[in-house]
This record gives sequence, C-alpha cells and structure tokens, in this order.
Amino acid sequence: MFRCNLNQLREVFIPRALILAWGLRYSVLMERFANIVRGQFFGHIHEDLFLLTHSFSDPGRVIGVAQSHPSLTPYSETNPSFRVYEVDTQSYRLLDYEQYRLMLEEANKERVANWTKVYRFKSYYEEQYVEPETYNKILARMKKDKDYLQKVQRARFADGPRGNNPISERDMPELLCKYSSGYFYEYDRCLNATYTSTKDYIRFSILCKKIFPKWERLLPRLQPPIIRNTLHL
Repeated sequence: MFRCNLNQLREVFIPRALILAWGLRYSVLMERFANIVRGQFFGHIHEDLFLLTHSFSDPGRVIGVAQSHPSLTPYSETNPSFRVYEVDTQSYRLLDYEQYRLMLEEANKERVANWTKVYRFKSYYEEQYVEPETYNKILARMKKDKDYLQKVQRARFADGPRGNNPISERDMPELLCKYSSGYFYEYDRCLNATYTSTKDYIRFSILCKKIFPKWERLLPRLQPPIIRNTLHL
C-alpha cells in the first residue's frame, strides 16, 4: 500500500492541446487519479485563468481545476506577474495563493520596478476554501453578477487594458465556456458545436477502454471522493 499526493506543474496547457490525442489521454489520467491529484498548474497562455475539469462518467461533477498563471513577460497587453501558493505540507492541499504584479505603466514612469501584491485568492473571489467546488461557485456567480465577472476578467488579463473591456451578451457564452471547460471536448460541447463533439466523445470512450480494459466495471472504485488522499495499489 502506498500513500501519496501529487501536484502537476507544466508549461504547455495539455487539456486544451492542439493535438487532441494528448488532451484525451490527459483527461483519462486525471479521471483515474482524481483522488491523489491535488493541483494542476500551467503556463503558456499567459493568463490568470482557471478551467474546471469534470468527470467523464459524471459530467456534472468537478474533479479538478487547471490553474493557468499570468506570465513574467508583458505578453498581449498584460502586466508581468507571479504567484505564491500556500499549500498544506501534509496533504499538499491548496490553502490559498497571493498574486503579485508589476504595473508597467507606473514602473516606466517612475523608472522603478515595484512588485505589489494585488490580491489573495480567498479575499478577491470572496470564498472560504480553495477546492474544485469553490470554482464551481465562482463560475455560477460569474453568470449572474456582471460586476463580479468584470473583476475576474481584470485578474485574467493581469490588470491590463483588455481586462477593462466591457463584456457583451454575445461574448458571454464563449467566455463562460472557457472557464467551465477544461478539456477540448467539454469546450466543444459547452458551445453546442458539432465539429468534434460526437466523434471525439466516441474516441474518448474507446481510448478509456484501451488504457483501462476494465474501465467501466472499475470506474466507481477508481473514483473515490475528492477529499480522500490515499491510493491503494
């Protein structure tokens, strides 16, 4: 018997990878090991963004959150940023995080690089915990509260000019799907598109069976509650 917890740190954002097969395999592994994966941390897209990942067998259940971090480079009209996570040293569960920012316009005027803490997760998003279901609550509020949604957008673009752009009703569905859909097939399905939904859903099911021949029979046993932090091998 092994007891272990896992945090993933990657540069390229695999769940939405251009090569669909990578994203499908990644989603299979996240489903299989949802009980020990404590966090998924990515760079590459240079945005302060979270994406919910759902159970394939139970699409309404959030099993994880992919954290995308803003970059130290001022890419696409954003301000350089870095993040400091607070993690429980025993369970590796995420407790909170602090986001730091270098406001370029002020720094260029003053000729001094002053890094400032712009927010803590719990206070900024007005939540008590940093769990997958917490992000589901944030998403639900984003759908109802436009001021709150605009605040999330300002964080997303690192307080750059794009974060202050008004969000039109036309843009709302795509924006909300972006946050709620960690995997390509989820994003596609969320937008009610037909380009790959059915085809990839079938491919995904076939892939599951190839990797785990007894997938369907073992699925309930392989998906213990997210709060459990042990894996019995």
